Amino acid sequence: MEDKRLYTFISNIGNWIVSLAYINLLWVAYSTMGLFILGMFPATVSLFSVIRQWLKHKHITSVWNVYHSTFKKEFVKSNIIGYFYLTVGVITYVDFKFFHTQDNIMFLTLSYTVLIILFIYGITGLFLFPVLVHYDLKIMSYFKYTFLIIVSHPVIFLITVLVLMSACLLMLFIPGLILFFGLSVPAYIIMWSSYKAFKKVDVQSSVK
Repeated sequence: MEDKRLYTFISNIGNWIVSLAYINLLWVAYSTMGLFILGMFPATVSLFSVIRQWLKHKHITSVWNVYHSTFKKEFVKSNIIGYFYLTVGVITYVDFKFFHTQDNIMFLTLSYTVLIILFIYGITGLFLFPVLVHYDLKIMSYFKYTFLIIVSHPVIFLITVLVLMSACLLMLFIPGLILFFGLSVPAYIIMWSSYKAFKKVDVQSSVK
């Protein structure tokens, strides 16, 4: 009996490792097909969509079919959201650099204000894709809803950031892991914590 449990445990771990490596390679392949410029964001949405189904304990007959259909379905919307987010980030960063280089108290104060905005921007970006695959909202509402969920569940997201940092440090020490798990493992961590927050939000909404 113990041998059977051990075998099942090892088999499950092996399946998870293979599955995470597979969707990571799918991300690389689909991002490359879109020359990264057009493929990166829909490939990322597809990755999170597959992970979300795993977390919901849905049986996926073909991971590739789910990934491919999501890639096509979300191609336009994910690129609009992704590049809007990226553009805002670039503009905000340029503002920060400009304010920071000015020899003036007012500009220095503004630079720290913009730095706080950049921090909020970065945290929002981490959890934007889980919101995108879980909810059907208007484009601008995704940003607002992501921010509100983070603010309402700070402990969950703080722990997530710490775990993410640990995973990234591990990959820096073992660079060979990046090709197979560089995005899939961080995405799983983010989607797992986000899904816990979503379930709490959905329960609270249903009670109301």
